[in-house]
Amino acid sequence: MFVTTAEFLPQHHAQRRHTLQIITAAEAAGHARVAEMNKQVAGNLDKIIATLEDGGEHDEEGSRRCILTRSPGPRPGGTS
Repeated sequence: MFVTTAEFLPQHHAQRRHTLQIITAAEAAGHARVAEMNKQVAGNLDKIIATLEDGGEHDEEGSRRCILTRSPGPRPGGTS
């Protein structure tokens, strides 16, 4: 489980920009797997940012937050 709050939106935006740069460089270098993995990261960051900017959930103090959980299924490396 991953929990974050709107306080960290600037860091999430910065991480998204950096991730998009990695994707662009990987695609230019023909590293399809690196690009693919980072597209998943960018997608998660998009969900986090959208949830927090749209109000998200609220914790006990009333702060906006976003909670992401991993879907059940195989993990990288073949373990679950």
